[in-house]
Amino acid sequence: MAISETPGAEFQALPWTRQRVVFFQLPEAIQRDVLDGMDRQEVRQFVRRLDPDDATDVIGLLDGDTQEAVLGRLDADRRERIEFLLKFSPDSAAGMMDLDYVTVDKDQGFEEVARFVRRYEARTGRFPTVFVTDGDEVLGELPGHTLALAGHGPADITEYLRPTPTVRYAQPNSEVIAVFRANPQSKIVVLDEDDRILGVIYADDLLRAIEEEAGQTLYEFTGVDEQESVLDGALEKIRRRYKWLIINLGAAFSLRRLSGYSKKRSRR
Repeated sequence: MAISETPGAEFQALPWTRQRVVFFQLPEAIQRDVLDGMDRQEVRQFVRRLDPDDATDVIGLLDGDTQEAVLGRLDADRRERIEFLLKFSPDSAAGMMDLDYVTVDKDQGFEEVARFVRRYEARTGRFPTVFVTDGDEVLGELPGHTLALAGHGPADITEYLRPTPTVRYAQPNSEVIAVFRANPQSKIVVLDEDDRILGVIYADDLLRAIEEEAGQTLYEFTGVDEQESVLDGALEKIRRRYKWLIINLGAAFSLRRLSGYSKKRSRR
């Protein structure tokens, strides 16, 4: 493709899963040549299927006029989607979801996945949840610690997946909570009407909804300060929970010592 006279046409001939991988492995100059060889509709279709982070990088490579045309159409698509979502209650799956995720194809290797994650982190400062897909089907979550396998030879990423339950964006909180209770160790994927990923719901985001449904303060049972918000950053939460960790560890050691002392007395 780097020496092709028609890089855009060759790129378009690739299946979608290869397009994404190949494009971000090309030097920037070749990326520009590929985009220059595609018409605006083709560029828009390519960009629209990318994660927001990747789409931003691609749009940044376009010339001013094309960038404006593609953004204008994407903005219209996004506006239509937002208006559609606003028809539903904020107390729905869509109202609880987070957008810190990336999607990778099941045939991609750990090194490719690691590249996507590093790019996302470099742009946002946040580590994304990684979802593995087969076309539009969500196969599961790839745990972050498995990225340590990058650089250690070929491996099938599907062997390391965690099952990931899904909900529709319009499902009410009560149904989302029911899914979470059946899968307490999992994140929940929010899908749109076309089964495409819209976002992810974390356990922290469900605490408030569960608390409201149950009518009790779950924060007291989870070691979270009552004034802690689910919107707080990770460092803020760690700092607030530090005292709880010390208290809980101290209590655990005290109970262990008492248990040992009791056993000694009973043996006597």
